Amino acid sequence: MRPLIPVGPRYGWVVAGTLTVLLAVSHGLLSTGISVFDAAILADLHISRAALKLRDVVQLFTGGLWAMAIGFAADRLGPRVVIYAGLVALGTALLGYGYVTDVRQIYALHLLLAFAYSSCHVVVVLLVLTRWFAQRRSTALGIILAGESLGGSILPPIIARLIGDAGWREAMHLLALMPLALAVTLLLLLRGRPENYGQIPIGGVARTALEAPVAAGMTMRDYLRSGEVWLVLAIGATLFYAGGGVAAHSYLYFSDRGFDPAWAATSLSLIFAGAFLGKSSSGYLSERWPGLTVWAAFQATMLVGVACLTIATPLSIWPGVALFGLGWGGSYTLTQAAIMERFKGPYLGRLSGLIVLVEGIAAGLGSYMGGLLHDMTGSYTTAYLAMTASVAVALMLTRLLSRSVRPLRSR
Repeated sequence: MRPLIPVGPRYGWVVAGTLTVLLAVSHGLLSTGISVFDAAILADLHISRAALKLRDVVQLFTGGLWAMAIGFAADRLGPRVVIYAGLVALGTALLGYGYVTDVRQIYALHLLLAFAYSSCHVVVVLLVLTRWFAQRRSTALGIILAGESLGGSILPPIIARLIGDAGWREAMHLLALMPLALAVTLLLLLRGRPENYGQIPIGGVARTALEAPVAAGMTMRDYLRSGEVWLVLAIGATLFYAGGGVAAHSYLYFSDRGFDPAWAATSLSLIFAGAFLGKSSSGYLSERWPGLTVWAAFQATMLVGVACLTIATPLSIWPGVALFGLGWGGSYTLTQAAIMERFKGPYLGRLSGLIVLVEGIAAGLGSYMGGLLHDMTGSYTTAYLAMTASVAVALMLTRLLSRSVRPLRSR
């Protein structure tokens, strides 16, 4: 199909904008939009919060497994084929969600949503970015990942209104139309390699603050023997435990404190508005100051935010939501930037898939443990205390990484 916009020397930014829209819609639906349905689903199906939130474990764990396969498939079939398949899966699952009558059916649908999640995830984004950008990759990545937060900020109030007007089942059916519209947009704008159009990637070869040289001859086993890889895995896991937990429970957290559905949905919007600012600025900042220092600063902001939510006073919860969102957005982007810059090369898809698997398990565990600890104690205090400790551990590990960073060498 002929491109809607002619492919020129700066077309990489059109690709970046298109991927931003992709993540805004797909992750806005998958990461936060479905959470707005929680109260209605709990009331309709008469299930516990822990039972409902087990779906997140199913989705994120399975999504991580899919991510490893998708990184392999995208290298051979092209990222666009993978993305289109994921959008079909997303629309089908949302349509089916409107007919569920049992929590086991929800688990089955989240197996399908796991594929959709991974097909429109950072693994594919990183592969596309390395084709279109030689410079400014971290800035472009921050803009694209900000799309997740843009969708997470805009969609919850809209979905809450849809549920109020049409009921939660009909609202699901209406949302199932969004992936179809998105697929048409991508068909017109998302292009393959720039070389196919007589172009070259934007900029020249340049190292960013998070980048380390990759020695020739490195094998996958060499990477997995590197302590640096395992430190990044551990940092990602601890950050995603807290990030996944707070995002999954924010709506119910505010509902428990007597806020009406519109204000509870606003808490999600505020988290993702802050995350949008953190994501869109963090890549730019990491290209101008030491990347690990910027990463640690965003983690510290995230730590203050979740601590404020744990204290849970009337004066702390709203600033806590905003600070958490800002810190989480920047930390999320720079975690992915660390992967892209430090481990780029022929194994980027597999390495990023492995890290997404670990992050997915951690985020799902944060969501599930948040529900379980709430059910056991009757409040979110213990759950949020665990999330606070998790971010503190990530900050300490990042400090350790900053002291141990050195170029990877083949063995």
